[in-house]
Amino acid sequence: MLDLSKEIILEAQSNTKSNSEAARWLGINYLTYRKYAKMYDLFDGHLNQKGVGISKGGWNIKTHKTIKKQVKSVRQKLHICRECGDTDLSNFYFHIDTRVRTNKKYYKKDCKSCLSKVRKERWINDDEYRNWYLNYKKKNKERIRKTNKKYWSKNRDKILASQKRYYYENGGKERLYEYQKEYHKQPHIAAARFIRGEVHRVLSKIGTKKEKHSVQYVDYTPNELRLHIESLFQPGMAWGNHGWGKGKWQIDHKKEVAQYIREGITDVNIINRLDNLQPLWTEEHALKTASFIKRNNKKL
Repeated sequence: MLDLSKEIILEAQSNTKSNSEAARWLGINYLTYRKYAKMYDLFDGHLNQKGVGISKGGWNIKTHKTIKKQVKSVRQKLHICRECGDTDLSNFYFHIDTRVRTNKKYYKKDCKSCLSKVRKERWINDDEYRNWYLNYKKKNKERIRKTNKKYWSKNRDKILASQKRYYYENGGKERLYEYQKEYHKQPHIAAARFIRGEVHRVLSKIGTKKEKHSVQYVDYTPNELRLHIESLFQPGMAWGNHGWGKGKWQIDHKKEVAQYIREGITDVNIINRLDNLQPLWTEEHALKTASFIKRNNKKL
C-alpha cells in the first residue's frame, strides 16, 4: 500500500549505515525497501555487508523506543493523500486485513474525505459495483448485523462523541436541515406527511389516541394519493410549490373535517377518502375556509 518516493529513500539512507537499518528506520519490510531502492538505483550504493559503523550491541528497550518514535514520524511522510496531499494520519482510515493470516495492518492511501468522494462517485456511476454491493448486503444481512452490533457495543462512547462533534461542530446540523428540506419536497413523502397529519388532526378532534400506523387508517397508499392529487392539478401546480404562502397550494377537503364531526362522522377513512381531497391555491383555500367559518359562525 506504500508509494515510497526517492526523497524518502534518500532520507532513510542519510540517517543509517546500511540497507537493513534503512528499512528499520522507515518501519517497513526489507523486501519492500529493496524494491524501491533498486527502482531508484540507490540500493547498491548503500550496501554495508561488513557492518561498518553499526553498533554490535543489539537491540535494547531504549533503541526500540527510539526506532518506534522515528517510524511514527516517517509514517507521517509516507502517507500523503493522492488527491488532496493531506499528511495528518488522524484523517486516514486504519485497516486490518483479516483475510491475510498475519492480519496485515496499514493506513488507507486516500484520506477520509477524498475516499468518501471516490466511493460516492463509484456508487453513482458503477452499476455493476452497486448491484454487487446490494446483493452482498442482502445475502449477508445477519452477519453484517452481528458485526455492527459487536462494534457498537465495543465503541459506543466513541461513536456517540463522534456523532455529537459532527452534528454541533462540523456542520452536521446544517447539512441535516438542508437534506430534510429537500427530502420533504419529494411527492410521495409530501403525500405520506399529509396522511399522518390528517390522521392526527381527526383523532385529536374526537379525543382518540392513535393505535396503529397512519396509513392503516385509510384505504389508499401515499403513492395513490399522489397520483390522485396530480390528476387534479391546475395550471402552474407542481409538488415544488406545495406549501403555504403566495403562489403555493395545499391539499383541501371538499367537505370540511369539522362538518363531518358535527354530523357525528368520526371515521378517519371516510373523512379523508380520495374523492373528498383536492389541490387548491392558497388564496382559494383561505376564502373557502373563511366562508365556512362565516356560515357556521364558529371557528374550526
